[in-house]
Amino acid sequence: MSQYDIRIVSITPRQSCPNPFHMAVKKTELREKAKQYFQNMILAAHELSCPKLLITSGWQSYSETRQEAWDRSVWMVGELCRFAEKYGVSLTMETLSRQSTTLVNTISDLKQMMKEVNSKAFTITADIHTIYNAKESIQDYFDTFGKKLNHCHFMDYKNGIRSHLAWGDGEADIKEILDIFDRNRFSGHFVLEYTDSKYFLEPFKVYEKTYHIIRQNL
Repeated sequence: MSQYDIRIVSITPRQSCPNPFHMAVKKTELREKAKQYFQNMILAAHELSCPKLLITSGWQSYSETRQEAWDRSVWMVGELCRFAEKYGVSLTMETLSRQSTTLVNTISDLKQMMKEVNSKAFTITADIHTIYNAKESIQDYFDTFGKKLNHCHFMDYKNGIRSHLAWGDGEADIKEILDIFDRNRFSGHFVLEYTDSKYFLEPFKVYEKTYHIIRQNL
């Protein structure tokens, strides 16, 4: 990849519910398999000179309390962060909506997770759509996490639509958002995360449009 000046800035392992590989997985045997899976992803990131692995908090089962799932998530993230420290890889966590999980939805949740994990490898991702849904702001993230904020899921959004939209398809002010990152001297990476199915057939056109929109607002 270095021959072609290509850099991988982040790896996002498969992690969802009911997929068994997530941070709060309940069964003991699955927890060990999940841990090994994420450790392999950390090793892959190290091998590819990739600095970051994107993670989420995992999911609570209906048959348990939030605290039980939270404790498992903290344990798993802590174990993985300590493993990642040996390889110079950071685990950057994003919030998810309350429709997705009960564990990490807000800045307050992220701050508590960071405190309990207590690792230099734990860092923060700002997901613009999720921030908007939580009625928080990007500046709130900078004020709370400072340089620990090292990654951004960069997309448009529209009230009432759950999908992550391509720039120009929503109501966010891209110039205002870029100015906030610039004022705070953001040194991380922007990653486009478009999830609406209407983009699946002709992704090249979608990203080409995004390229021109971003260029116009730099």
